[in-house]
Order: sequence, then C-alpha cells, then structure tokens
Amino acid sequence: MGLRVIAILRKEHQIPLQTLRRIAEQLSQYHSRPWSGLVLYVCGKEVFFQEPATERIREIEYPQYMIKVALDAVTTDMRSKADELRRRKEGQIGRLERHRNVVHNAWVVAGTRISTKTVWRYHQAGYDTPSIIREYPLLTSADISSAIAHERKLAGKAG
Repeated sequence: MGLRVIAILRKEHQIPLQTLRRIAEQLSQYHSRPWSGLVLYVCGKEVFFQEPATERIREIEYPQYMIKVALDAVTTDMRSKADELRRRKEGQIGRLERHRNVVHNAWVVAGTRISTKTVWRYHQAGYDTPSIIREYPLLTSADISSAIAHERKLAGKAG
C-alpha cells in the first residue's frame, strides 16, 4: 500500500523522493495507524498530512490550494487488484502446472500455490472432497480429482 501511494505521488504529482522521505519520517510516528487511515494533501511539490488526533493539517497555511489524495481510494483499488489476482480463470479449473518460482517447482493446482502433494496428503488422511474444499476454498472438485489422479500416477511409477 505504501509503495502504491509513493508511486501515485511520484507519477501523478511529480513529488521528489527527498520530500517523500521527509513525509515518511513524519508519518512513522503514526505507525499504529495505516496509511489508508490518513489524509494526504499535495500543494505544489510539497505533501502534507492531516494529523489523526487533531485533524490539523501539518505545515500549511493555505489549505484551499491543495489537492486531496484519498488514501482510502488507493486501498480500495489495491484490494480489488489483489482480488483479481486471486481469481482463477476458467481454463485453470482441473488443471495442474509447474513453475520454477512457485512452490519450488512442485506440481500445483493451476492458478494456486496449492501443491498436488498437499491435496494427496489430505486424501490419504481420509479427507473427502468437500472436506478438502473447506480447507482450501479456492479448489474445486475437478482440481482435487486431478491432483489425486496425478499423485496416484506418480506413486504407481515409484512403486
């Protein structure tokens, strides 16, 4: 979230990094309060913020010339983008895949980081498909069937 706010301030408002560093130092005293709970203002190349306790804008004399940067909108945008990343595509259902940088190149259910070995272990422990789905809501029955069949095939080759 903090990086997204910095990117917005740098790109849309051309705020210098030195100014952003100074603001970050000032904001660090409010570490218990997330960036999304603060209100930032941009005036020229300066950034100001509203103190949470007093609602006073720090270090500014003419607030009518400021542009308000709504951090709650940034938070909402970030959440929606994260939700979109978590959403699996139709073509991934029931498929398995491997990627060098995902779970150490282990076989996983496509669009997740859930390894087929994990599904297999639940199956071996007596979990049925609905029980596994309760543990891993991203999975479907087709995903579980594919993972079990895959691991069963690997076990057959090893034996």
